[in-house]
Amino acid sequence: MFRKILLLLSLYILFIYVYTWRNILILKNIEYPIKNLYKDDIKTGDIFLLGNKKKDKIFGDSLFMIKFIHPSIAVWENYNLYIVEFALYPDKKGLLKIPFDNWIRYNKNKRILRSVLEIKNEDLYERDIIKNNILSYYENNRKRINNMNSDFNITWLRFPLRIKSELNLDNISCTEVLAEIIYSSGIAKKDKGSSYYHQSDFISLSGFALNNKFSYPNNYLCKFQHLMKKYI
Repeated sequence: MFRKILLLLSLYILFIYVYTWRNILILKNIEYPIKNLYKDDIKTGDIFLLGNKKKDKIFGDSLFMIKFIHPSIAVWENYNLYIVEFALYPDKKGLLKIPFDNWIRYNKNKRILRSVLEIKNEDLYERDIIKNNILSYYENNRKRINNMNSDFNITWLRFPLRIKSELNLDNISCTEVLAEIIYSSGIAKKDKGSSYYHQSDFISLSGFALNNKFSYPNNYLCKFQHLMKKYI
């Protein structure tokens, strides 16, 4: 029995080694434009991704083919802007709905990429439908998600394996939560399990099967120093 476990563990290590070095060779270094981020320009359904400024994450980046480590989504409610995400901060953790002003303060030292949701022939109510779906997901799933384990363990091998079927696990990550939100919002069709996605799949939602009217054609790195005095 011990030999079988050792063999399986060795095969996993070999797989990750080969997978990682393959990704080092093909990982794209995309240069995004840099633009000022203004609160009033943000719309419900916009995706934000956080990245580390220090270039000391080559193993993680190459393992998962990512340049950003954490995705989240914007939602307006009663003239207030929130960021919905599964995150860990010094004073709070879990599935969160954070006022934008506080979110900027938490992430002032991160690289922030914005993917802008465009709706073809948008009418007055389509953003409201997305808003209501996101808020409904938040209210209906917060307790379930916050009771799940989010610690790194061997089950995280599901990410480099790119499993398309839905997995029944008691462990969850920020990408899996946001994938569930994207599906629940109606922005994308559910054609893969939530464990399939890497952080890079949330840039333009390129890894998702978007519904016909939705697209994320514009991506840019956010410059928000002009917000510092107001929000930080």
